[in-house]
Parts: sequence; C-alpha cells; structure tokens
Amino acid sequence: MSSIELNYIMKKCMILLLFVILLIGCISRIPNFESNKEVHVESNNYSKEDSDSKSPADSSTPNLGSLCTGRMECDEFCMNNKGRCREYCLNNPENGLCQRAFTFGVGAVCSDGAVMFNYPPVNLEKITHIEPMGSLHGEHVAPIDHQYYQNFSNKEPTIEVYAPADGIIREIQHMGSFRGDSNNPPFDDYRLVIEHTCSISTIFIHIDRLSDKIMEVAPEFGKYKSVNIPVKAGEIIGWYDNNVDFNFVDKAITIKLIEPESYKDSNPFRLYVQDPFNYFNEPIKSQLIAKSLRTAKPEGGFIDYDIDGKLIGTWFRENTNGWAGLNQERYWADHLAVVYDSIDPEHIIFSVGTFKGRAQQFGVKGNAPKPDEISVDTGLIKYELVNYRHYDGDKEWDFKSLVKNLKVKNSEQVLGVALLQMIENRKIKVEVFPDKTANGVSEFTDNAKIYVR
Repeated sequence: MSSIELNYIMKKCMILLLFVILLIGCISRIPNFESNKEVHVESNNYSKEDSDSKSPADSSTPNLGSLCTGRMECDEFCMNNKGRCREYCLNNPENGLCQRAFTFGVGAVCSDGAVMFNYPPVNLEKITHIEPMGSLHGEHVAPIDHQYYQNFSNKEPTIEVYAPADGIIREIQHMGSFRGDSNNPPFDDYRLVIEHTCSISTIFIHIDRLSDKIMEVAPEFGKYKSVNIPVKAGEIIGWYDNNVDFNFVDKAITIKLIEPESYKDSNPFRLYVQDPFNYFNEPIKSQLIAKSLRTAKPEGGFIDYDIDGKLIGTWFRENTNGWAGLNQERYWADHLAVVYDSIDPEHIIFSVGTFKGRAQQFGVKGNAPKPDEISVDTGLIKYELVNYRHYDGDKEWDFKSLVKNLKVKNSEQVLGVALLQMIENRKIKVEVFPDKTANGVSEFTDNAKIYVR
C-alpha cells in the first residue's frame, strides 16, 4: 500500500471517529421525558411542601411563621411543640398549613370552619338555673368569664356533662390547692378544655367525676396534663353535684377589652370569651335562655364592659403585671372593676381585690354616678360602699331557685368609701377608706394608688 493510500484511509477513520463522538454527544443530550417527569414531580412536591432551603419570609413556601418551614419540617417540629403550633394556628387560621390540618402524633393541629352545637353542656333537666357570665364573687374581682350551671339541692355527682360538639380534649387539670381569701378547702375535681375547631374551644371546670376513658389518662391531684382524646357530640364526659363552670372561647372574635396586653401572658382565653348561647342551635338555645337568671340581652352575659375614656370596666394597679398580678397566690389583689350586676344590669357594683385584706364586692349607695358616664371631666367622685342582695319582689333570693327579673337592693350601712378620679382616659387614681363615710373623706392621701387598663 502506497503512502498516499495509507493517508487517505487514516483521514477516513478520523472523520468516522469524529462522527461517532458527535453522535454519542447528541444522543446524551436527548431528554428522557419519562424519567425527567418522575424527577420533576418529586422535586415539585418537595420544593412546595417540604423544602427548608427557603426562608419563612418567602411567601411561596408554606410555613408557620418563624416556627418552621415546609410541611415535613413543620410536622416534625409540631410533634414536639404541639402547644406552640396550636397557638400559632389559632391566631393565624388563614395559614395554608393550618387550614390543611397537618398532623403530628395523635389527631390534627385543629380543624377549620365554624361549628354550631346540638347538645347542651349539661343535662338541663337536672339543673335549676344558669348564672350568666359577668358575675362578681370574692376572688373573681373582674367580671367572671364563664357561666354557672347550678342545682344546689343536688348533693351527689349525678348531673351529666356533655361534649356539646365533636372535638378533642386537649387539657385536663386535676384541681388542687387553691384556697382563696376565705381559706377554702382545696378542690378535688377537674377542668377540661375541648378543642372543637381551630378557633372554638369549650372549657369545663369543677367536674367531680370523669368518664372512664378520660379518667384513664387524668393527672394526679394538683397536676395538669396535655392530652388528645377525641369526643363525639353528646358524649358524656363526666358528672358533677351542684355547680359546674362553662366557658366558651372563639378566637376568631376578639372582645372589647381595651388593653389586650394585660391578659395575653396569664389569661389569653379571656380576650375571646363569647356568650355560649349564640353557638347553640334550636331548641337548645331557647332552653338555655329559659334557664338563665339574666333576662336582659345578651341573656348569657358578657364581660367586656370597658369603654375607653370612661370609668366603667376592669382596671389593674399600675406596675402589677395586669391580670397576672404580683403574687400567684393572690393574683387578684390589685384588680379593680366598676361595672353593672350581671343579673340586674341597672345596679352598680364596685369590686376591689383588697379591702381589709381580702377581695370584696359592694353596691354603691344611691346607685350613682353611673360609671359609664364618668370621665376625666367629671373630676373627683365618692362612692359610699354598702352590701347588697338580690330580691324577688320583697323576698330575698335564696340562690337555689330560678327566678326571672331579680333586682338588687342595697343595705343602708356604709362600710367604707372609694375615692376615684380619672386622670387620663386610661388611668385612674383610687383610694379606698374602710369604715368611713363620705363626710369623713375629702381628698386623697399618700396611700392612693394608680390603676390602668
């Protein structure tokens, strides 16, 4: 073979080799659509739901604020931080992860949507009456945020307590050592919190005996426990003897308390307390109203008396941590309320956390001036403090029977004087003088205190 022929063959081989190399490269670049589709789907699901590579600030990535980002991460986080996740979702019900009710452990964070109740909270045939929200008793210096379902003739725990709707019991507290200013014997009963939706919960206090399935996981005396116990509408969850407290919370609706910060750390539920009657379907709603001692609307009562720039409502002594107070054993010591009676809404009640060392409530002699008419412009006022009772006509109410249109009557004896002055729209000066009458008090002394919302 000549050199010319050899060179020609070598050139042909080189051209063929280059062609093969190019062909292999092109083939490697042809998309594998089926394979790529699978990768794309997996990647798409992960990046939209589970990726933690994006910050919570990226609105395209589901997150629970600064708590966690992506469904997978949030599932894991919430498994160990149920309370924080529930709290976030209750305050942010529009959040996508909260709306999908992603799960962690047993049950969901919460379910979405409104709910109406078809079962009463207790067996209404076994109670005599319902005391509405907004009452004032002893250590309950501020208007009480729950109703009382009562029958003081009943001596044994035979009155059924029902779950008013489907839900999950989230908390059980075995009541313990609280004694109050009267040094009462410690309670030995239970408090339950049932979560019905992301925003709606019901709270029962003073259930004497729990149903078997709840009792199996109940904490020991004086302890608290977080649980997840599903209950169905109408299910018996316990029994009580003569009084149980019923509280209804809807976090989708904030009531009109002027300074929410005074409650958030120690009693956040109080900001969302509603009249329970409004959440019951007929005929239950009418049956509840028929049992209520209050005839004025709302028949179930209310607690948000506050009016900005007026004396009426709830106050706390300045620099005492709002609702929490300075001492847990007497958190109410520096609370003050000037409101109307929950049953007779025309009668003024002056409620103070410390009067001669204990919390007390008083009527106001002459039932004037009205607290919702007192402002900065009113100046100094004097309330002469007296005892009061509820009457059915001329007969004093016995607390045991259902009586409509009860009226409050004041006693004549003056037990002390409250000197008050609004110095700003959200600040008042107060001094209470036990065993004095109006004639014996003319001005504030160095013992006067400042109260704020």
